[in-house]
Amino acid sequence: HIPKIRRVFMIKPLQSLRFIAITGVFLSHLFTVQNTYPVFFENYFNFGYCGVTFFILLSGFVMAYNYFDKFEYANMKTSILFCKKRLKKIYPVHIITLLIALPLAYKTIINSPVDQLLKLLINASLIQSFIPKVSIYFSFNAVSWFLSVSFFFYILTPYLLQYAHAIKTKRIIFLLILFIYVIEIFLVFLGRNNVHSHWLFYISPFFRLFDYTIGILIGLFIKKLSTENDKKIKCRLFTLLEAVSIVTFIIIYLFSPKIPKVATYGIYYIPVMLLLIIIFSIQQGYISKLLSNRLLVYLGGISFEFYMIHQLILTYITHFTKQNHPILISVICYVFSLVSAIGMNKAINILHEKIRKI
Repeated sequence: HIPKIRRVFMIKPLQSLRFIAITGVFLSHLFTVQNTYPVFFENYFNFGYCGVTFFILLSGFVMAYNYFDKFEYANMKTSILFCKKRLKKIYPVHIITLLIALPLAYKTIINSPVDQLLKLLINASLIQSFIPKVSIYFSFNAVSWFLSVSFFFYILTPYLLQYAHAIKTKRIIFLLILFIYVIEIFLVFLGRNNVHSHWLFYISPFFRLFDYTIGILIGLFIKKLSTENDKKIKCRLFTLLEAVSIVTFIIIYLFSPKIPKVATYGIYYIPVMLLLIIIFSIQQGYISKLLSNRLLVYLGGISFEFYMIHQLILTYITHFTKQNHPILISVICYVFSLVSAIGMNKAINILHEKIRKI
């Protein structure tokens, strides 16, 4: 039996947090492209690593929250169907942005066409994250490495959810999360001086699968919590918990420059990201109500398109403009990325609707 894959339901505050996180990623990439105000950006706007960790954990959470009941049994057919449904949205965006990125590499394409053609095929096939070479996993539209990792997750999701049905209590979920996290810390400690540490602990789909699995377990935890507890917690109390989770994140983030870089690739941020996801998934505080604003939720819905296009826009605009007004250029890049993301999202939705009618 192949389960019907329905439209993903997203908890509104988490959808809004997704957009806030992608804005942080934009700010971190702003420094790498512009190379202006380096001390300021390195100390206060280096959001890239924690943003990616949040996206991976949230992706696992969403899969468990939406599809746990759909995958009591998994096989090759269910995996292929699931991947096909998930790729319908992300792959057209990937190809569009890949084509937009090609002119930026025209010199290297002319100088080494065979090598670049191979990289293009690897990138288009979404296998670039499996190769521990920066010129490959960051080839063309550099941020597309994340799609390669996500594609790997999609293949395994039905099987992970099938195994998750064997977990009966919240205590076991907590112990599994702790066990996986300890494994991650141990592996990072062992490989902290490895020449490929950036790939091993930030890019590698195999290591990032630990984060994704933790996200799935948190999604399962919230599902069990929501079915076992129907009583609403007092809004004031939960508003305090929401505020505490945000302040905790800010403290953790500001302290990150003192942490070994290999740890900030992912494991350092996992506990506070889990705290944010758990607290805001329950939606009982005033801050959750603010984050449920229709505009923020909508912007969260186009965060994937924003993520895929923003670095290309940064590169193009900064390449053809002078660096005399970096703040103005940054605002222009942000607005243009936002408009482009909205346009791509609408165009792809229209295309899917037309295909559905054929």
